[in-house]
Amino acid sequence: MSRMLKFAAAASAATLFPAALATASAENLKVVASFSIIADFAKNVGGDRVDITTLVGPNGDAHVYEPKPADAAAVGSADVVLVNGLQFEGFLQRLVEASGTKAPVVELTKGGEVLKNSEEEHHHDEAAEGEPKHAAAEADHDDEAEEGHQHTHDGHHHHGEFDPHAWQSVHNAEVYVKNIADAFCAADAAGCDTYKANAEAYGEKLEALDGEIKAAVAEVPSDKRTIITSHDAFGYFQHEYGLKFLALRASRRKPRLRPWMSPRSSNKSRRTRPRRSSSRTSPIRV
Repeated sequence: MSRMLKFAAAASAATLFPAALATASAENLKVVASFSIIADFAKNVGGDRVDITTLVGPNGDAHVYEPKPADAAAVGSADVVLVNGLQFEGFLQRLVEASGTKAPVVELTKGGEVLKNSEEEHHHDEAAEGEPKHAAAEADHDDEAEEGHQHTHDGHHHHGEFDPHAWQSVHNAEVYVKNIADAFCAADAAGCDTYKANAEAYGEKLEALDGEIKAAVAEVPSDKRTIITSHDAFGYFQHEYGLKFLALRASRRKPRLRPWMSPRSSNKSRRTRPRRSSSRTSPIRV
């Protein structure tokens, strides 16, 4: 009887062990994407072989995003972490350190055509509205101390030497896709052929998109290709497709309290100057 039990156990193990191996090998790659555009690229490359966690969703803002404990857990258990790079994700370093992840952190802008950040070139410009340069620099220093080096009081973002919004050139988007495929192949050799095939197919779609954009822009008269936007983030699209983007920029000057506006002043000292009433409307200078 004991021999029969041993035989049955051995037969069961022989039957179940290959199935266990198959289940383990079929486990999807755990991928963390720093924001939703990268997640879209990754899904097109990885298909059903990857499970993707997106840190900053479609309605989020990576410039001001504050990571949550769940984000650190996701990064800590990831097989691959996909990021833009070029200082786009200001939260990245502290998140990676907090997570203790062993996964490779892949910067997808590597190998792309990156542009100098015009914002950075004029970061210490010329004090607006006649403000002396040393005063402007002082205000900038105050802003950075209070808001961090990525953000100033007016909501303007300072990324560094290079413009990080590189994916807005379709050719750069193709570089992102290639880098994603290479990262997935390194983490999952068994699925490499699938990743490369998916990347190639998606690259063809991106090439078609590039042609569509150029055709659409060509229909717009050259003197009507100026676009006003609220954020200086379209340098690559401008460079690639011949449009001009003008970003509205608020004054970066920090408001200063006058002595009579100080909360420390006594009631006696809080006196305002009499003003003449006028029916005329003051002109607004833009």
